[in-house]
Amino acid sequence: MSPWPALVGALPLILLAAKTHGRALRLEREKKGYHHVEFGGDNPPEVEAMWKRDRYHFWILTIALVAVLAGIAWALRGGWTLPLLAPALAFGALAARSGIAKSMGREDWAWLGGLCVAVVAWLALWALL
Repeated sequence: MSPWPALVGALPLILLAAKTHGRALRLEREKKGYHHVEFGGDNPPEVEAMWKRDRYHFWILTIALVAVLAGIAWALRGGWTLPLLAPALAFGALAARSGIAKSMGREDWAWLGGLCVAVVAWLALWALL
């Protein structure tokens, strides 16, 4: 089977997960009282520290998930496409962490729920290929 459907399906999923994570992180930052920031500019040290911590957690979690998903794919003889979910799952986990940290409202949890539905749909596509 061609890996292209899984690859093409993973890209929008990663973008949706990144958007969900960015929204949760912005709401967490605003809850701390920082309503305006400048990407690539001068920001309060607390905001820079929060972003640095988040980048660190994202890459550690993504690398760990790639290893776990590659092991699962190998065990199931499922090819190399399953680890494509790693960035989306890492973004989703960090979005949930940010959401829990700031006690997200109903509309914010809807973003995360949409991401979960998208991950399940991608897994169904992966299983069918």
